[in-house]
Amino acid sequence: SNPRVTGPFTGHVHDPVALAGTAGRTDSNTARTTHVRFMRGTLDLHATRHRDRDHPRSTIETTLASVPRLVPAVVPSGRMRESEQPILQPSGDLTLRPWSSSDAPEVCSAFADPDIQYWHMRELVTEVEAASWIAAWRERWNAETDGSWAITSTSSGDLLGQVALRTVNLEFGYAQITYWVLPASRRQGVATYAAAAVSGWALDDLGLHRLEIRHSTANEPSCGVAQKVGFASEGTMRSALLHADGWHDMHAHALVSSRR
Repeated sequence: SNPRVTGPFTGHVHDPVALAGTAGRTDSNTARTTHVRFMRGTLDLHATRHRDRDHPRSTIETTLASVPRLVPAVVPSGRMRESEQPILQPSGDLTLRPWSSSDAPEVCSAFADPDIQYWHMRELVTEVEAASWIAAWRERWNAETDGSWAITSTSSGDLLGQVALRTVNLEFGYAQITYWVLPASRRQGVATYAAAAVSGWALDDLGLHRLEIRHSTANEPSCGVAQKVGFASEGTMRSALLHADGWHDMHAHALVSSRR
C-alpha cells in the first residue's frame, strides 16, 4: 500500500525502456558479438570488440546510430545543445530560469524538507553537493537528456521550487515533466503555472510530441497539477517506483501535441 499522502506538488520520473525486447551477449577470447532482439524480428549487430588497446570497443548505441531509420527524428539532434536554455514567465509573479551556482544554499534548504526528500528520494546535505546538483543540469542540457528550471518570484527573486523536463528523447519526441515546490509556496498554483509553461515550450518551441507526468498514487497534489495542466489520465502503473517505504503504484498522465 501507499500509506503516505502529503502536500507537496511533486512529480516523479520513471525512465522508459529505450529498446523493446532483450539483449544478450556472447564472449570469446578476442571479440564479443552483441545481439539486440526487437519485438519484430531480430537485428544481429556483430560489433567486434577487440581487447587490444589499439582497437577501442564500439558500443551498441554507436552501432545502432549507423543503421538507417525509416522515420526521421521528431526533433533534430542539437536543438537543445545549440541553443540557450530559455527564461520562461508564466502567468502570475513567476519566472522560470536556469539554475545558478548562487542557488546552492537555497537548494540545500529545499532538500531539507521531509516531503521533498520523501517523494524525490534524495537529500543534499552540503552546499558542495547542491553545487554539483546544479552543475549537472547544465551538463544534461548539453547532452539533450534533461532540463531544469528554478521557479522564482519575479518581484523578489526568491526561490519557490523547481520544474524539470526529464528523460528527453528528441528522436522519438518524448519527455517527462517533474516538479517540487517549497512549503511556503504550496497550494498557490506555483507548480501548475510552472508545469504548464515548460510543457508549452517543450511542445511548441522545442517540438516534442508527447509529455508525461508520473506520480505515486499516494501523491494527490501532484495528480491535481497534472489534471489542471491538461495531462489526461492514462491509467495506473503497478508497483512501478521504489520509495523508502516500498514499491508504489504510479499514475500516468500524458499531454500530446496537436500537430500530426
